[in-house]
Amino acid sequence: MLTCDAGRPAAAGHRVDVTGVDRVGLRVTFDGPVVRFAYTPGGSGPWQDLGVELDATILSDEYAAQIVDGEPEVWGFTGAFVGLWVQDIGADGAYADFDEATYREL
Repeated sequence: MLTCDAGRPAAAGHRVDVTGVDRVGLRVTFDGPVVRFAYTPGGSGPWQDLGVELDATILSDEYAAQIVDGEPEVWGFTGAFVGLWVQDIGADGAYADFDEATYREL
């Protein structure tokens, strides 16, 4: 799991070996200023917490703005988005197929 703040990527958690697993369920939970992550191998079954809590307040216009004399000089962000995304960082030709996405307010 990786994060990126002001263009600086950083590892935010541990790797999960999914060798031989054809489906993985992913879950993101926003709890006020904290965001948590979990997964389930095989796409069903008990959720396994990744043990990572990240600061969700950085997903705001105010965090990304450049403030000069108490006023925003440049807005550096257009707001948080919900969606699925994958990147083949190793350039191995890997890909991900997403069967569905569900967004619900708890």
